[in-house]
Amino acid sequence: MRVGAEHFAELAVALHDEPTVRETLDTVLRFALDGVGCSMAGVVFVHGRGRIETAAAPSETVRELEAVQVELGAGPDLDLVSGDDWLIVSDTLDGVDCAGWPEWGARAAGLG
Repeated sequence: MRVGAEHFAELAVALHDEPTVRETLDTVLRFALDGVGCSMAGVVFVHGRGRIETAAAPSETVRELEAVQVELGAGPDLDLVSGDDWLIVSDTLDGVDCAGWPEWGARAAGLG
């Protein structure tokens, strides 16, 4: 994990060079993944009536996991829409990490 002044300076330079919102989001996500040392994450926009949209994702798997949440009506992003500020799921097979959405956790683990 590397989160320091140099990391943020690199991010600032990279963001300055991005011409679109999508490319900016992709850059922010790439730096965030590197900064916290995780392999999957996504940037989610919440639209009216709680509709979620994956605005940036490092892989198609993240987009698939968003769709599973919508299908099941349960998952970490839907908890965020309901009022949580942030959360981390470090292990999708862990009963503690996925206690509120065990079916989503099992399907997430199956997707990798």
